[in-house]
Amino acid sequence: MDVTLPAAVREFEDQFVNVYGNRFLFLCPPNEYGIPKFLPSTIRPTHLPYQELYEYKSCAKFLADFFNYVTRLVDLRSLES
Repeated sequence: MDVTLPAAVREFEDQFVNVYGNRFLFLCPPNEYGIPKFLPSTIRPTHLPYQELYEYKSCAKFLADFFNYVTRLVDLRSLES
């Protein structure tokens, strides 16, 4: 890997952390020989209007409040026979 690519990736990671907080980025994992390999991606991070979706606890609460559990009227075991 060229010397400038890892430097550019580190700079991007620093900028990403400044904007989006301390999140794990899987950009240069080691390959089977232990050499860092850059994994290009086309996914662009974006800020969602729902702040509660950023952390897992508030996201779980948001989903729990959003969905309603409805019991099934049909017993699935009776359909197997």
